[in-house]
Amino acid sequence: MRVGIIVMGNNVGGVEKRFAHLFSFLQSNHRTCSEFCLFIPEGLLAKLRNQRLLVSNDRNIISIFRDFPYSIYSMLPEMKVRGRRVPGTTLALLPLWRRELKRLQSSFAQFDILHFCSPNPVLLMPKGVPVLLEEPNSMSARKINPMVFNWLSKGSYISCLTESIADAYKRRISHPALLQKIFVAPCSFTDYSRISVSSKERTIVFMARMEKIKNPVVFIDAIEILSRKRSDFNALMLGSGSMDRLVDNLIVKKGLNAIMSRFYSVAPQQILSKAAVFVSLQEYDNYPSQALLEAMASGCAVIASDRGETRKLVTEDVGFCVPLSAAEIAERLDQMLDQFDRTVEMGMQAREKVLREHTIHRYAGYLLNVYEIMREREKFSRYADKRH
Repeated sequence: MRVGIIVMGNNVGGVEKRFAHLFSFLQSNHRTCSEFCLFIPEGLLAKLRNQRLLVSNDRNIISIFRDFPYSIYSMLPEMKVRGRRVPGTTLALLPLWRRELKRLQSSFAQFDILHFCSPNPVLLMPKGVPVLLEEPNSMSARKINPMVFNWLSKGSYISCLTESIADAYKRRISHPALLQKIFVAPCSFTDYSRISVSSKERTIVFMARMEKIKNPVVFIDAIEILSRKRSDFNALMLGSGSMDRLVDNLIVKKGLNAIMSRFYSVAPQQILSKAAVFVSLQEYDNYPSQALLEAMASGCAVIASDRGETRKLVTEDVGFCVPLSAAEIAERLDQMLDQFDRTVEMGMQAREKVLREHTIHRYAGYLLNVYEIMREREKFSRYADKRH
């Protein structure tokens, strides 16, 4: 079986890290009889190689889209004038990738399965090849991504990272045959070979894109409250985004420079290995965030916003689920610093939990089974069509 894995994006995020690691694992796993090929934009490929997330000499990596404006395309569903979508916007973008599309369609025809690892597929749906769409976007649990739903309605399959996302699609579908095309992953994973645990320090880490849905301002407010009670800790914010300037200005304005700093790191593992507490404040769901998995594997106890399916990962033995309230977060942080030995113990239990439950072997087994189900169903469908 030949499988084409298509990663569309320009930046290294959780999805890109996950599937770069998965591709490398599948390539090196000689127990599978399948052949895997990775299609990836040139800029993203360079970034993944720079972070040593992909090897540079893999013959089954095909670079695509030198300068594709992915950020603009992903905004298309939101582009409206007087409440209506802007007509012709999609067609206006077509010349930017028509030539690349023709080359890709020819390449795609050589595969038995195509797996689009993106919540926003930017190509026309390939014909004649079974398609699996990856849906890791926790926002879809509340508002279905129209691009993904369009592909699903046209016959593609979908792999959802959480039950909540899958349920959102199932509520929009009544046809039994379509319901059978929705799968739910049993776990997520990260590259644990890059992670270690060091002697724990009184360090609190917030690691995420500096965007509103990650709630960096709530974290800063919580640290400000905590700093009025004690000064025997330091706080780090790792990441960058559209709120960089706002975040940096708030740190200065609130007089937190002595105990808090923000910067971006391509290799945060060493920082996490020494940190005692990790704070994840996502708006919709923290389960199963790549940053959260990395932190737990590094032996960090957790404070997380009580949203979505977070409690499946952040259980009472590894941390606390709290409301998105700076005062409540500060209170828990104060408690964890007071009971520091217990906090370190919770971090070790967090590490054991993710190493046991969220493994690439478990996820790869699920995915290979989905590929096989898709291939068998498509064979049966073609056979039934010929009979009629």
